[in-house]
Amino acid sequence: MELSSLGRFLQRGENAETFAFAATLLCVWVSAQLVVMLPNKTPRIFTAVALFGLNWAILLLYYLPGPPQNEILAAFSGYVLVYVGILLLREVRESQSPAETHSLTWLDTLPVHLFRITVGGFGLYLVVQRLFRIQYGYGTLAVAVWATLLTILGYAAVWLGTTILYRGSGASRKVALWLGLLLAAYSACEIAYCVWYARDYWPPYHRFLALETSPKTPDFETLLPFAPQPDWPDYAQWTALRTRPDWPRLRGLLGLQVTPNLPDMWLWLKYAFSLLKVLFTGAFLVLMWRRPAHVAAPSGFHRWRWLEERLGLTDGKAS
Repeated sequence: MELSSLGRFLQRGENAETFAFAATLLCVWVSAQLVVMLPNKTPRIFTAVALFGLNWAILLLYYLPGPPQNEILAAFSGYVLVYVGILLLREVRESQSPAETHSLTWLDTLPVHLFRITVGGFGLYLVVQRLFRIQYGYGTLAVAVWATLLTILGYAAVWLGTTILYRGSGASRKVALWLGLLLAAYSACEIAYCVWYARDYWPPYHRFLALETSPKTPDFETLLPFAPQPDWPDYAQWTALRTRPDWPRLRGLLGLQVTPNLPDMWLWLKYAFSLLKVLFTGAFLVLMWRRPAHVAAPSGFHRWRWLEERLGLTDGKAS
């Protein structure tokens, strides 16, 4: 009896998707856990295993049912930006003493810990929601706020890495100022997005998720028969599909599914994000193209001296 119940449970398509998601989540967690515990790890091996885990994390989105969980994409973006900044800081460290073998520091492992928190919390929330139809209500809002914080931390990491990379050059102050202003504007837009999400987007989305997980609610993921209604936009075009010669074959391809009716992002914010993306990408690529051939060592009274010692970029001795 127990085996037959298990068989029926495994034959349900939604349960198979949940197990596929859980298996992918396990691969992410094991990769993120192993990268910290690897013996004799070098910076390149560490980065390779970390990116291997990110590969599975991106694939998590493939197995998500229902409305797309866009918030996790912003969190992944923030994680990658943090990693970009850390790699720039490592470049600074290795360029100052290229003959030495540099071990990993807490700064190198910081992105992985942030990654584990992001994927672990989000994945556990979704697995519990799918298996037990439990909706705590604040899961998606928490992911959106965490993604905003992680993205802003990524901007700060990129700014810091780029600024120190230009240390000692004639353009160092301009790079620090203008890149800082650009990323400050980007961060302000990220905060504005978080406000919009919490005020306008999340309340109806939360009500939809709570309704979807209610025991008395039908399965929203089940496709409904295609039956055009008079109040549909372009009703004539929808009904005309039934007159097609291949309609008997075509009707099996069409179905309806319940999705939430959610508000659009503020129009000005969409344009601001579009412009800032282009400016940030252009500025970053130009700065990497024109980066100094050598990074100057900090003087004993250099304004970055204290910070670089905390980050493990120097040996703690004044040059």
